[in-house]
Amino acid sequence: MKKKLIGSIFVLVLCISFASVSLAAQIFWPTQSTRVTSEYGMRTLNGVTKMHYGMDIGAKTAGVAGDSVKSIHNGVVYSAGWHSSYGNVVYINHNGSNQMNYVNVQSVYAHLNSLSVTTGNTVYGGTVIGTMGETGSAAQGVHLHLETRNCPTSACNTVSNTDATNPRTWLSGFITTSVPSLEVEEYEHESYSDLTVDSPNYYPYETLVEMSPQELKAIGYPNPYELEILTDSTYSLQ
Repeated sequence: MKKKLIGSIFVLVLCISFASVSLAAQIFWPTQSTRVTSEYGMRTLNGVTKMHYGMDIGAKTAGVAGDSVKSIHNGVVYSAGWHSSYGNVVYINHNGSNQMNYVNVQSVYAHLNSLSVTTGNTVYGGTVIGTMGETGSAAQGVHLHLETRNCPTSACNTVSNTDATNPRTWLSGFITTSVPSLEVEEYEHESYSDLTVDSPNYYPYETLVEMSPQELKAIGYPNPYELEILTDSTYSLQ
């Protein structure tokens, strides 16, 4: 009886340990470049002060699209698609066993050149989810706009940029360079409309693939004749 009790306690401790490892799994820097060109927080551009809800990271080679963009943590793709202002965008929910340091979080990756995941895909920290670009009407230069948002509910299904937190909260272990450069001036006209799947300006990937090239062009999709159909084999862990 005593041996069984000790064995049960050992198994319980082991399970708790594994759960803790999952919840506190490694956080990954999302891009090849570590050049942060615009920080999270209030900023004044052209005399107008607005909240910048994310952190902008420039390309490895300034102005050149195509750098890999990776998930910062384990999670499930809540949605991937097109937003008229933010272009190709991916939302990843880090909740349940994929919480980030015991907090339910949604990460958002905007202005992507291409998408490599679709709704429901399971991703891990370091999974390639797309490539860096300058898609959407808000982007005037190649960069990743990264947001992290604390979820108002454990399901992470009703998150908006008003729930945004500084991405450096999660990426604090990484030493990066913050560079005020011409690249910032190129896209400092970004608008900050609600970057959410509930926005009338957002179209999930499943809707996009059903649209004709003419319909895609009408909503501002950048390459209406080159929309590729993704499969589970299109995303990879690197």
